[in-house]
Amino acid sequence: MILPRPMRKFIAVFRGGISPLLIILSVTSGFCFGLIPGLAGIHAVIILVFLALNIHLGLFLMGAAFGKAFCFAAAPLLFHTGSLVHSYIPGLLAFLARIPIVGLTDFGRYSTAGAIIIGPPAGLALGLVLSRTVVAFRKNWLKLEENSEAFKKWSSKRWVRVLDRLLIGKSTADVSKALEGKSPVVRKAGLGLAVVSLILAGLTGSLVGDDKLASYAAGVMTRANGAEVNVADISFSLLRGKLAAEEIEVTNPEKPSENRVSVGGVAADTDVYNLLCGNLVLEDVVLSNVVFDQARQTPGKVLADEPKPSEPAEGRPRQEISEKAGINRLQTYFKNAKKVRELLRKIGKFLPEPKQKSDKGPRKVPERYLEYLRAKAPTAPASRLTAKRIVIEEVELDAMQFGKSSILMTNISDNPYAAALPVGLEITSMQNGQSLNVMCHFESKGDIPEITGTFENFDLQKLQSQMSDRNKLILEGGTASGTFNGSVSKESLDLRINVKVENLQASSRGKRVLGLDSKSVSRVFDVLKSFETEIRLSGPTDQPRLSFDTGALTEQFKTALAEAGKQRLKEEIDEQLQDKLGGKVPDQVKEALKKPGDLIKGLGGLLQKKKEEP
Repeated sequence: MILPRPMRKFIAVFRGGISPLLIILSVTSGFCFGLIPGLAGIHAVIILVFLALNIHLGLFLMGAAFGKAFCFAAAPLLFHTGSLVHSYIPGLLAFLARIPIVGLTDFGRYSTAGAIIIGPPAGLALGLVLSRTVVAFRKNWLKLEENSEAFKKWSSKRWVRVLDRLLIGKSTADVSKALEGKSPVVRKAGLGLAVVSLILAGLTGSLVGDDKLASYAAGVMTRANGAEVNVADISFSLLRGKLAAEEIEVTNPEKPSENRVSVGGVAADTDVYNLLCGNLVLEDVVLSNVVFDQARQTPGKVLADEPKPSEPAEGRPRQEISEKAGINRLQTYFKNAKKVRELLRKIGKFLPEPKQKSDKGPRKVPERYLEYLRAKAPTAPASRLTAKRIVIEEVELDAMQFGKSSILMTNISDNPYAAALPVGLEITSMQNGQSLNVMCHFESKGDIPEITGTFENFDLQKLQSQMSDRNKLILEGGTASGTFNGSVSKESLDLRINVKVENLQASSRGKRVLGLDSKSVSRVFDVLKSFETEIRLSGPTDQPRLSFDTGALTEQFKTALAEAGKQRLKEEIDEQLQDKLGGKVPDQVKEALKKPGDLIKGLGGLLQKKKEEP
């Protein structure tokens, strides 16, 4: 009975001219191909290696079969090994994700990460065992041919060779050459075929239909938004590195009849290298016709109801500015604190989650067997979408009285911790010149990224319209600028804000402000046109508390009051000199009298008792 073709191919390896090195490469590559779950970029790389090298097809398929069997039989082992990789050597996965084509693999899957570690040594061990077995067989075969005349005579018969070829398959003519195994490693024709395959894959990617691309993009953004996202059209050119989209509508999950934002058009530049790594990196993104909170023609579909935010428990900030710091809730200062909290809550959705620390093992063991192969880490080892620079021109912003403004965002990413780039936001008003610049430092090592930034030319009179009627200070004019730093996340914030007020115009209501009566405060504001102070903003993100350095403010008020008193005394002396003495006082005396500080010191010296000389 003629042996099956796969078996004949396998036996032919023992008697063929394939070298031990190629035996090892064939088995190892095949085993890794079968062990890694699914089909991904790393499988494409293995196929390209198969085409370029003189790998034996039979041994490759045999190794793949062993690898796939091991994948299903040892799924828990792959899962637990992958979880250890994510916990202890996530840098390895991030490195692999930056390799072209290999980066198209989902290394966030535990079983894939485990296969990357287990596959090569296990495949190498299997290949070494087979290569040593083949070498031992060839040595015994050579000895048999050299030392047995009967075997040589029998094997040289024609009918034996024909039967051997039919039953077993092709054999090398020279056993000594088979033992030496000097077959070429690189397959020249296969190398050319690998290059052609890459070119064809690139052309195929360029020919992907715009409708399919728009549908895919809408699906990805819908899952990220939690509600329906519509994309009318997307066009992409791989060769030119150009991406364009039109009419993007992002449904507000809380109000499906409205859009969070709608964008008329998007234009961006990208590059082939990052695309081959499975990353969409957009260099310059320009958004046009951006509108917030616009009504939809038809309500958008919400994937899941978002839980309503619960009122946070009351508590003091983690650290006060000083013992004299005044600590109050938002409603103490703002006329509509609920609206302010709502704005903070909306902003909070776009703030970073605290960085999740690596656990020593998986977070949750799957309940079903096949889930061992599908389970994913909560945090991906690499970023898949990054926009280096996003520009939005002439957008209307009601928040903080910006009005028509321009917005610049930098290094926006779907996984900012993995991207490890500083994320920036710059808003500049085109109407009143005020600006806000925020930088979130994801390149830092902390669990919550550091926040730094500046703000300039905020109109205090416009701010007063948002302030509570219970405030004792009334801001009538001036600007506020300054810097801030600290940390902000979806759950909490802790910011130190250094404020510099210039050209201040203010008045007071109520009997006392910072320990001073209203008359004294009025005098203070006649002199105090600029001052600096520090504000602490801390607590839950949607209901933080404000802490003012009241001690430092009181000292500045007292200093200004003393200066106002000196100014008032100077004016009184000047008035008395003119009215009572008619300007007949000598100039030197008049100038001395106009310096009340020096005059008081001088009078004090006259009243002091002189010390007796020794």
